[in-house]
Amino acid sequence: MTTAVRAGENVVVADFPVGHGAWSTWLEKELLDPWRAGEWDGPNWLFRGDLFNEATCAWPCRVATCGIGITTRNGFCMTCTAAYRRSAMNKEEFAATHVATAARRAPTRANGCAVTHGAHGCQRAARSRGLCAGHRDEWRRYARQNATAVREEWSRTVARPLSALPDCRVIGCSVAIESPSGLCPNHLKQWRKAGEAGGRPETVEEWVGRQTPWLSMADFSLAPLAPLVRREVLHGLQQRDLRGVRVDPGTVRRLVRAWEGVESLLHLDPEKCPVSGFNAASHWRELIAWVKAAFDRFRGIDPGTVTELNLTTAGVTSHLTKSGRRARASATVDLVPIRQPWLRGLLLEWVHAVQPNSSVFRSTLQACTLASTTLSMKPGGGQDPAALRLPDMDAVITAYGDARKPDGTLYSYGIRTALRRYFFGLLDFGRGEGLLDDLSPRFAANAHHTIPRVEEDEDEAAKAIPEFVIQQLDSHLGSFGRDDPRFPRSGLSEDDLAWMLQTAYAVMRDTGRRPREFCGLRLDCLKYDDGEHHLIWDNFKKKRMRRLLPITRQTVEALQAWQRRRRELNVTQASANYLFPAATSDRKYPHMDSGDFSRALRFWVDGLPALDSDVPGDDGGPLPFDRSRIFPYAFRSSFAQRHADAGTDIDVLMDLMDHRSPDVTMTYYKVTMERKRAAVQTLRLHSVDRVGRPAPFSSNLSYESKSVAVPYGNCVEPSNVKAGGKKCPIRFQCAGCGFYRPDPSYLPAIEDHIRALKADRELAEAMDADAFVIRNITDQIEAFQGVIERMNARMEELPAGIQAEVEEASRVLRKVRAGGRTLLPLSVVQGPEAQA
Repeated sequence: MTTAVRAGENVVVADFPVGHGAWSTWLEKELLDPWRAGEWDGPNWLFRGDLFNEATCAWPCRVATCGIGITTRNGFCMTCTAAYRRSAMNKEEFAATHVATAARRAPTRANGCAVTHGAHGCQRAARSRGLCAGHRDEWRRYARQNATAVREEWSRTVARPLSALPDCRVIGCSVAIESPSGLCPNHLKQWRKAGEAGGRPETVEEWVGRQTPWLSMADFSLAPLAPLVRREVLHGLQQRDLRGVRVDPGTVRRLVRAWEGVESLLHLDPEKCPVSGFNAASHWRELIAWVKAAFDRFRGIDPGTVTELNLTTAGVTSHLTKSGRRARASATVDLVPIRQPWLRGLLLEWVHAVQPNSSVFRSTLQACTLASTTLSMKPGGGQDPAALRLPDMDAVITAYGDARKPDGTLYSYGIRTALRRYFFGLLDFGRGEGLLDDLSPRFAANAHHTIPRVEEDEDEAAKAIPEFVIQQLDSHLGSFGRDDPRFPRSGLSEDDLAWMLQTAYAVMRDTGRRPREFCGLRLDCLKYDDGEHHLIWDNFKKKRMRRLLPITRQTVEALQAWQRRRRELNVTQASANYLFPAATSDRKYPHMDSGDFSRALRFWVDGLPALDSDVPGDDGGPLPFDRSRIFPYAFRSSFAQRHADAGTDIDVLMDLMDHRSPDVTMTYYKVTMERKRAAVQTLRLHSVDRVGRPAPFSSNLSYESKSVAVPYGNCVEPSNVKAGGKKCPIRFQCAGCGFYRPDPSYLPAIEDHIRALKADRELAEAMDADAFVIRNITDQIEAFQGVIERMNARMEELPAGIQAEVEEASRVLRKVRAGGRTLLPLSVVQGPEAQA
């Protein structure tokens, strides 16, 4: 069966057998009655929107004396907007004082005729000089015969009131008729215009059945549609209303015009909406989706044969909103990867019965897809549930244990165990509801079905963003938050949105708080105490609230500037006490969602023209930095690493990070084992003795096991190595010792030591110390200077690539020493305090 559409409309029509009579009857029983009392007029298929109902996309004009319906909250109608632009007043003053002029309003049958003779006045509307059409003609005849007659006296004493005229024949039009055609003046004009255009049907009865009454901004009528389409559209609107989405009368009016002549929405392609305008495409897709979902129920479709699931019509709610309303009503999921009909049908039955949120559904779908892929590779492909056995379940659990991300890395232990948990929960649901009577009892959970806990590779522990990359990001900060079409604007202008995101970035960078912690800052998040500013924040992860963190003056100024602007903004009531407001009052959190911020950061970072690493390429220029390493939580690691590299005491850093275990904090004082091994591999070949002769170590093991790090280089003296560098026989006069083995990583420390020795020499001279003291210090200075000169000379002889490699290795080992970590596990002689 096909259907015709209006000429010029690009509506795709598909053959689809529909039993109109049975389908229409079934659908009528599914309609909600009553629905939208006071707004929906069911017998007349007419919606008269309430301008003060928050569930309707229509609001009154802000001018107190106007009240015309408009499509924006706290705005002006077109007439008042023009008057406002001509005025010199601000919006608040204009809305309170402006007297609205006559605007386009609904035709009325107000009893305005001036004839009041008798107990009841005339019931017809005034048309000319206060008189209805009948009394106007009667007065003219009377006045010609009585030249001295007074119209006011005639209307009180002579004229007789007329009864009210019947309503217009158009469904829902309550305006009185004024012609033998049975049409009100407005529809009579339209009837004549249709005749002049040649598009009028033969009889007025056919024409009035497709007409709508006068519709304001908040109204729509389904009368022009075919009887079946009326019920389909109404069903879709009611289901959309149930999920908490506003009814948009203007959009519905545009869709009604496109659906005139259509026999059923089931014939239409949901992805090809011919109607332009805000919200039209989303309405088109969702209403058709609701109708098709109802039609599947009407036909009793086997869930196992369904290959696509509309999340909205299936009842999958959003985990990001309090009401569960989904932002994308047309979101669908492809179920083809689940190849076993019994498993696909079980998933659909579970969705319709449980109606999970999107997070739970996504995890369950992932578990089903992975299980389906695994079973499809077994004999029989898992198609027969009765043939499944314990080895099949073993294979599924093994697949969960080795589940990997798209980039090939292993999922975390928590995610892999969740996949197993959700799959077992789905099977328990099916067995409990009697949906898996054919499933073998041997395909079930067993005690050995555990997920192995794989220790995280230490090479993945260091996720901090390098400081030179953060400096590059800071140089482009002015573009953050601009031209981002996906970020919910929270009612903010583009400038205010950018300001808010840039402030959040500064707080994230400077304080090291977790994403939800800086997104959830209160408006009064600053405290001044004892000459220092503190940030008041909440540790949501460990349920420790109102924590204090000392922050720099630069961060304080950025926060204070945004606080002043934030107090001037009109935000939702739920976000009134938060520094960064939520997008809408329906969001799960009353503050900016960390996921929204993360997506905005990703959009900005991916759009930057260049982001360089410190690794040289073949042409000598820097290679691009891996932008996937830049995400909000990485800035927390950068904050901690910044303090660790600066030598901040571990107890202080524990307080700054709000850790309870020093083991967690110590991770920031460590460099990954791979980088450390690579650094040792490089620098062991560039060790020298005290006179600058090459003295390389034979291996990394030799470098670590036969030497100990002393302040100005490695030492291979056996007794000192055994004592962990604490028993130098010549009291650390390293430059004169044959066991001294410096390498380029110690150059800054040697230079610092030379400066300290020069200061000691000046002090000795000022104290009039003996010549041998001054000579000893001078000899040490000259010896250490010789070490520096010889190592620098050797470095200059190396190719540029080797020099860069040595310099990077030197930075790595200096970071290790700054963290107070020895390079190797030595058998150190400990004192009584350490042994206690």
